[in-house]
Amino acid sequence: MSKQSFEFLLDKYLAGECNTTEKKLVEQWFDLTGNDSTIPKSEPEWNSVKNKMWHEIHQEADLSVIKPIPIWKKSIFKFSAAASIALLLGVGLYLDYSNRQNSLISNESAGMISQENATEKVIALKLEDGSVINLYPKSKLSYPSHFAKDKREVTLVGNAFFDIKRNPEKPFLVFCGKTITKVLGTSFFIKAELNAEIEVEVKTGKVSVYEKGAENPKENGVILTPNQKVIYFKEGNHFVTGLVEKPEILVSV
Repeated sequence: MSKQSFEFLLDKYLAGECNTTEKKLVEQWFDLTGNDSTIPKSEPEWNSVKNKMWHEIHQEADLSVIKPIPIWKKSIFKFSAAASIALLLGVGLYLDYSNRQNSLISNESAGMISQENATEKVIALKLEDGSVINLYPKSKLSYPSHFAKDKREVTLVGNAFFDIKRNPEKPFLVFCGKTITKVLGTSFFIKAELNAEIEVEVKTGKVSVYEKGAENPKENGVILTPNQKVIYFKEGNHFVTGLVEKPEILVSV
């Protein structure tokens, strides 16, 4: 996240113009400094809080390296093993594998396949490379019947969880709105509901997210590692990074 994006959101927050997502992000930044979201009364005090906030953001979400997240951090410690098990059981019961062919609106033309989830359940799609995509209700995924020799490209409208088969020689690219998410092999979640921001959350591996048509993705995008997320705001065309709401404890192997 750039300093410009940081200042942009803080200014919107002070003016009371943030939407729900933006307000929640700024309040998370206040929490990192150990303060509540009350704005300091004096300018020197406010500048001190801003500097501390900017420092803590980079400490908590340094997007240039992969680093372990200590379990004593407040947001992670609260995420208990029991909650993890309950979440996994809930997802397992929610997925419907047996009737997916009858639950999708499928179209195929000119070598392209389009799958639309018209049900109220998450549907698992397995691609030819072994990757599995859990397509959420009211979401649509388009992909070629056979991937190219040097890359794997799909287009998403809506929400989906991706578990991508690793292949360093054929990167996997997800086109979603104005963004491109690029991976070699990892698992991540993309939320891109209609007329909303685009959000990418990483569970495993490393993910690169950048603007479509960017001349230099390294300057016009971000790199995410486990427990990190980025939100792309259509207003202003900027990225804001942070930690996922419920980080999972990273175990060194």
